[in-house]
Amino acid sequence: MHKVSGKSAALKLDDLSLKVLREVTKDARVPVLDIAKKLDVSPQLVQYHLKKLKKVILSNHIAINYSALNKQHYHLTFQVNDHKVIPKIVEFFKHSKKSIFATKMIGAYDCSSELIVENNEELRKFLDELLELFSDKINVMDVLLIYKEYQMRLFPV
Repeated sequence: MHKVSGKSAALKLDDLSLKVLREVTKDARVPVLDIAKKLDVSPQLVQYHLKKLKKVILSNHIAINYSALNKQHYHLTFQVNDHKVIPKIVEFFKHSKKSIFATKMIGAYDCSSELIVENNEELRKFLDELLELFSDKINVMDVLLIYKEYQMRLFPV
């Protein structure tokens, strides 16, 4: 029996719940019948466990092939000289239609963001806007092209 803690009482997951969770982690769109066949249980039992797991599964994510849309995907990381500016930088990205996310970080970098742009010229214009506002606060900025994303499983299989 495994415990999953949250804001309320800990939820106990039995072995079958963990097996169902592993299957949907591999493919969130897998039919209940396929899971039932693989685990040699009834589809109703799988549905019961999936319902129970709604407290554990927070979301599912899609991965977009931006190059197929003729877009470029970039990851930006920053070191700043004043940590009070981080919320302002995150807010700048939040209001940009080019930004996927922005977050504060712990470690070598203080914050990061990902952008989707049409081309290098659009990236340069965006970075010029950013630096116009924050050049005196950003010590280091790394810009990385993401040319391919691989599927990640955020639950040990």
